[in-house]
Amino acid sequence: MADALKVLGAAALTTDFADIYKPAAGASAMVSSFRLVNTSTSAATVVYGAVGASTYYIIPKALNLAACEAYVDSDAIALDSSQNMKFWATPATVHCTIFGVEHT
Repeated sequence: MADALKVLGAAALTTDFADIYKPAAGASAMVSSFRLVNTSTSAATVVYGAVGASTYYIIPKALNLAACEAYVDSDAIALDSSQNMKFWATPATVHCTIFGVEHT
């Protein structure tokens, strides 16, 4: 099967931990970038963004996003099927989109 760059996951963040993307069982993925967008006319804080069960941060803790501001991270992140990307924000006005390649 050919690998293709695609949207791996997309969701509006909540005020509690939420898995936005996890490779399917037996698959691996290379995340090429992810985007966080504050859709509100007020500031928001992405309190948490991390990968895996051991939880290493992939954004600065308590990342502040001004009204209608976006944060784009284009550092590659390798994931196996036991790892996930999870985020939460307050208020829940931030949308997250994850781009990359999943290999089965």
